[in-house]
Order: sequence, then structure tokens, then C-alpha cells
Amino acid sequence: MKILIVDDHLLFADVLAIALTDSSKEIEKANSARAAYSALQDHSFDLILLDINLPDIHGEVVLEEIKRSHPELKVIVVSAAKVDTSRIISLGANGFINKNENIDTMLSAIERVVAGEDYYPLAHLESLEETNYSITPRQMEIVSAMSEGLANKEIAHQLNISEGTVKQQVNRIFRVLDVKNRMQCIRKASQLGLVSSR
Repeated sequence: MKILIVDDHLLFADVLAIALTDSSKEIEKANSARAAYSALQDHSFDLILLDINLPDIHGEVVLEEIKRSHPELKVIVVSAAKVDTSRIISLGANGFINKNENIDTMLSAIERVVAGEDYYPLAHLESLEETNYSITPRQMEIVSAMSEGLANKEIAHQLNISEGTVKQQVNRIFRVLDVKNRMQCIRKASQLGLVSSR
């Protein structure tokens, strides 16, 4: 497994890299967004640990760009500061780790994301109720297509993306809107004015 740590706090990056290092993992570090983009051009990664506060480009912009160009790549946002949970979920983040957590909690969160789960501390999930719903333009297109009754395969064909990407984005939309199925999603999207009422 290849992991990229994107963080300008070198001590934190070094400690995390040491904690993660074992025979099955290869760790690389980038101290800026531009360094991360360069690393992504040269190598393939399974997971990115992305600091939200980078010196050159804000982490949300980096997250959106990475998910646009590498939709299947897992990304965990890390930060010591408060983050807009609904925003990073809508941008495709697979999890959030507070830098103040102990290393065992961080490693457990990383293992869960690598195993295919999303990881958000309960306090951050509860905070979604207090934030504005925020989904990307692409997710808006998917919600609109769902409201027209299209299946994932049909949406993928219409938007020229893979069916796997559609499924991933649908799951993100469900989490942001706090719904469990398409019917609830379409109803809530309509209530929020994200799609036209039918």
C-alpha cells in the first residue's frame, strides 16, 4: 500500500509516517499542494492524508481537485482546526482525523478507511445538523438524474463517468443529506431546492 502524507507541519508528518511504516506500506510526504500534485503525477497512491491548511492552496481546493482527477483514491482530511464536515464530505473525503487525537485512534481511523469505510468522529457527524447542505455541481447532476428515475449505469453513461464513481458519489450525497435511499434523497433535495419538485 502506498500512502501520501500532505502536510507542511514536518514534525507531525514525520511522526505519522513512522507510525504507519511497516513491511506492507510505502510512505511518501509532500509539504504543499503543489508538491502533492507533482507526487500524484509521478506515482499511484492508495490513500492520501491531507492537511486542510496548506501554505499554497487551501486543502478543500486540493481535495476537490484530487477527487476530480482520481475519484477512486481514498482521502482522509487531517487538521487541528475545526472543519466544515458537510463540505469535505460533499467534496469526497473518506474521513476526518483531528490532529489532537492519539496515534492509536488515528491508525484505527486509517485502517477503517482503507477497509472501505468512511470515518468521521461522532461529534463531527452530529455537527452536520448545524451546517448548510453543500454538494458539488457534479453531485447536483447526479441528484437531478436520480430524480428523473435513471439507474447508476444510465447516469454513468449520461455523465461519461464510471458506474463505480456514480455509486461512490451517491453514497456521499446520502451522507450529506442524511438520507438512506433514493426516494428520501429526491424528496429532501426537492425540499432544499436542489432539484425541481415533481
